[in-house]
Amino acid sequence: MIQYRYSVVVDIGHDPTTGKRRQKWIAVKGNKRDAERKRTEILRELDQGVFVEPSRLTLSGYLDKWMRDYVATAVRPSTARGYATIVRRIQKGSLARIRLTALKPMQVQSYYSDLLEEGLSPQTVHHHHALLHGAIGRAQKWDMLSKNVIDKVTSPKVWRPELRILTGDEVQQLLQHVKGTDYYLPIHLALYTGLRRSEICGLYWDDLNPEGNSLRVVRTMVSITGDPAHIGEPKSQRSRRVVAFGPETTELLRDCGAVAGEHGSLVRSQVCARKDGSIILPDVLTRTFNKILKSCGITGVRFHDLRHTHATVLLTSGVPVHVVSARLGHASIQTTVDIYGHVIPASGMEAGMMIEKKLKS
Repeated sequence: MIQYRYSVVVDIGHDPTTGKRRQKWIAVKGNKRDAERKRTEILRELDQGVFVEPSRLTLSGYLDKWMRDYVATAVRPSTARGYATIVRRIQKGSLARIRLTALKPMQVQSYYSDLLEEGLSPQTVHHHHALLHGAIGRAQKWDMLSKNVIDKVTSPKVWRPELRILTGDEVQQLLQHVKGTDYYLPIHLALYTGLRRSEICGLYWDDLNPEGNSLRVVRTMVSITGDPAHIGEPKSQRSRRVVAFGPETTELLRDCGAVAGEHGSLVRSQVCARKDGSIILPDVLTRTFNKILKSCGITGVRFHDLRHTHATVLLTSGVPVHVVSARLGHASIQTTVDIYGHVIPASGMEAGMMIEKKLKS
């Protein structure tokens, strides 16, 4: 397919010294419609006073443009808030004033080293790497750059923390310790449904089915440092799911619903709330959970490990991987295998034995 190349010519004001009209020629790949669309975009930016000649645009200025023209309309609000936090950090660092077209891989690599020396974790630096790769890639798609320099930069190695699975005794010890408190229900739900912390905090009473033996995950409560908690969308389309549970959880929810109903309507009210009706925020849940663990002598456990415990118990009990994956709301079955593959080695052995048996019969 032939790729035509057009040039957009726009007036960008007058030279302050000579008074002559200044024009800018900008090459555009594609057809005439693409060129007209680019001209409209530039004229809009000129009218708003935010146009910067591509050759003079700094990385900091480009990231502002990327946040305004792409992120604001293409990603979830909670994701956008996370991006904004990283962008603000980049704009305070050594890369901020470098022209976008002059950015070199070694400069970015040095920036990563600076972040690590400042005490940021490899995981956090990896988030910076992912954002820069996506942002520079978008500049490439917008014909502002011919290549993505981040392709030549190495992100720090991120080690997945070893899963800490609670034993049966620890589960009972934990539940007994929090029984009768505001935190019994969210901890029980994490263990018995495998919901994420954000999904538990974002669960409403009308997300439960009338029979009371399943719930719908349709929203999350997200909290980002420096911003108030807010209700958002699930992580992905597969995160929108129905999760069934047994009679013990059904009875617990009915009892908690009866208590909550005494403080007002259950419609559009959150399941995990205190007895006075105030909601439990995700960060508060984590901090309180850590204090609970300390007081009952259980070590090395994060709130997310309750979800890991849920998944591990199911898989080691013979529940098929695809069923567990759907229950957890993973983006793919491969995600489940990557995380929990080490706890289901017997399945592979059984498959090997089965194929030999069937082919010989």
